Amino acid sequence: MNTTNTLLNEQEQATLQAQAYLLLQTGRSVEAYQLFKALCELEPNNHHLHMGLAVSALKAGEPAESLKLCQPLIEQEPWAKDPQAWLCFSRALWQLNQFEQARNAYAKFLTFKQTIVLESSNTAKN
Repeated sequence: MNTTNTLLNEQEQATLQAQAYLLLQTGRSVEAYQLFKALCELEPNNHHLHMGLAVSALKAGEPAESLKLCQPLIEQEPWAKDPQAWLCFSRALWQLNQFEQARNAYAKFLTFKQTIVLESSNTAKN
């Protein structure tokens, strides 16, 4: 977390993040989007908040906005292999009737998801 931010302390930021995720999980996507957007302004380098913003935009019925928000997430290392970002990206493309691109993005999601499963399995064996 950003400890140099003077607007909110770490506990307040953590509370707002938890609230944003709770809003998203309970179907209050528009409110979640607004809160994630404010949190991203406070912590512009927090990948997880930007991911929450992209997902909440998608669930709020804004696939074009979600696509715009996902694009930098799938282009930045080390996050370019984040299956969640690729899943959100593929769903946004699908909702925008860009079916071939959506299929390609979904294939990347499956590849990166499988890579994580394999890595976890290998770690557990050691």
